[in-house]
Amino acid sequence: MTHNELRLHFDREMESFGRKLFSFPWENESFYANWLAQTYYFVLNATRMLSLAAGEATLDEQELHRRFVAHVSEEINHEIMAVRDLDNLGFDVSKMQESRATKDFYGHQFNVIREHGPSAFMGWVLFLEGISAIHGPRLLTEVSP
Repeated sequence: MTHNELRLHFDREMESFGRKLFSFPWENESFYANWLAQTYYFVLNATRMLSLAAGEATLDEQELHRRFVAHVSEEINHEIMAVRDLDNLGFDVSKMQESRATKDFYGHQFNVIREHGPSAFMGWVLFLEGISAIHGPRLLTEVSP
């Protein structure tokens, strides 16, 4: 796949996902609080997934290995953002349960890394980082008073 083909595919996926993302009731405080709590639980596992991917990279995949190692440091303490938003809404994350869907969401990625290698996981990372970069600014306006 060429860079242009990848970019075209990425743009289509971001557009499609954006339609789904913005169909959710972001103005509903309980919905948003639950989303933040599930994000918190997911992000607690992000550095572990990235570390596993870095460790699974072969010696021939040195660039990929280094990218995952660097990404680990970028994700450290990211869960604090969700906790702060929850606190501002009057919710306590320690009183909110992690959903089965959240566990399955990141659990599947551990299996992908082990069974298919770190390159397969990179596509998932690209998608999640893309959501943040492409849709994050609008989402912020949806959830802000």
